[in-house]
Amino acid sequence: MNVEKVKKSAWGITKDVLLALIVVVIVMGALFAYCQVWPPVVVVESGSMMHGMNSEIGIIDTGDMVLVKKAPSKEDVMTFIEGESRNKGTYGEFGDVIIYRPNGRDDLTPIIHRAVLWMNINTTHVQTLPDEKIDYNNYTYDIPELGLYDTTYDFTLSDYGYKSRDVSISPNGIIYNFRRMNVEPHSGYITMGDNNCPTYDQRQGSYLLVKEEWVVGKAFGELPWFGLIKLSLTGDLETGAAPPNSWQNLSIAILLLLGIPLFIDFGLPLFLKKDDDEKNEGAGSDENASDPDEDVDAEQETPSRPEDLSSDPESDKQAERTEKPPENDGGVEGEKAEPEPKNIIEPVQNDEPQASIEKPVEEEPGTIPEREIKE
Repeated sequence: MNVEKVKKSAWGITKDVLLALIVVVIVMGALFAYCQVWPPVVVVESGSMMHGMNSEIGIIDTGDMVLVKKAPSKEDVMTFIEGESRNKGTYGEFGDVIIYRPNGRDDLTPIIHRAVLWMNINTTHVQTLPDEKIDYNNYTYDIPELGLYDTTYDFTLSDYGYKSRDVSISPNGIIYNFRRMNVEPHSGYITMGDNNCPTYDQRQGSYLLVKEEWVVGKAFGELPWFGLIKLSLTGDLETGAAPPNSWQNLSIAILLLLGIPLFIDFGLPLFLKKDDDEKNEGAGSDENASDPDEDVDAEQETPSRPEDLSSDPESDKQAERTEKPPENDGGVEGEKAEPEPKNIIEPVQNDEPQASIEKPVEEEPGTIPEREIKE
């Protein structure tokens, strides 16, 4: 086993993990700096904010993850009544969605519901009773958003929410909750899940009005479906609580998240390489293509054949005699005949004159045959 190769591979994996951790720390730090709430992300466990049976993007559904931004005072929260008058809202309805601790208790799971309206406590008629008892009978409420003051009478919100249901709110029932818990009445929000309409959270026998300091923050943004993983691992997801299409959408999202990096690492280089090869082939074919102008120039520069340059038969024959015959390279094709022997007269070195040997000489066209060679 190549130890150096294993070390390099382990170091590469370690660098990737460290880089991922650094990115997570940077992202979470930036979110905390902006939201001023920790954790800045919460997972929705129930379907009380859904607008139907199926999951919808832009609506808070079971298993969605939402960001939470600090809202320390009621000026930071827009109620449903205020949002309706201003035609502004979030998550498919008027007003803001808040995350709050029910009854101010840290041991209970925070609730994420829409702020419906704000109720101010009115102590005008409250009397001091002996033994530090609370005069619950004389507390009243003011609801400035509806123009109601010093009242304990029930009032109705008509055609509320996406269900268009009438919501009847009872100040006396709200005061009863304070009496039941032996707590002095205070101001606060009426809250309600969009899917729970017309049942609001502070109905008789339920939670107290939500004080400003009980508000963890207001919700914004959404990462749909991915909270289902956390709920499944912790066992907080009730059977059938998730919308039918949420698991399907989550599977598709995970495949895309895994597939895109794989395509960038492997598929994209192959695609780019194929494109480059096609471009190179196209460039090569363009270079090999003949240029008509170049062909014409080449034809003009080609020298004429020998027979066109010379019209002297004698010079042609002389050139043929002096040209060296081609040698046979041993191939099967194009065997050449042996050249015919030429008539050569070798001089004999002798003081006495020698008689020449007369040999027949081949007559050539256009020449005068020599019949004798004199001594």
